[in-house]
Amino acid sequence: MDRHQEGRDWLVGQTATLAAIALYAYTHIAEAGGFRLQDHVHVGVWIRRMQCMQGFVPMDCRRLPRVPRCQETCFTQSS
Repeated sequence: MDRHQEGRDWLVGQTATLAAIALYAYTHIAEAGGFRLQDHVHVGVWIRRMQCMQGFVPMDCRRLPRVPRCQETCFTQSS
């Protein structure tokens, strides 16, 4: 997934899709399953981009950290 995201803003197309929303549900908590997200830079950028979408609501507000107010940088690939 990290290799696929390199140079892309979204998994497929020009915006989030139903597939992206479905993948986000598991991917953003991958560390709970032993996967180090910091080792997957492009996936991390994509996760932040998903969280910056207008209307984003965390799946479980009691357990997830509060999403900071997003700025334009959420839509820029970082290395």
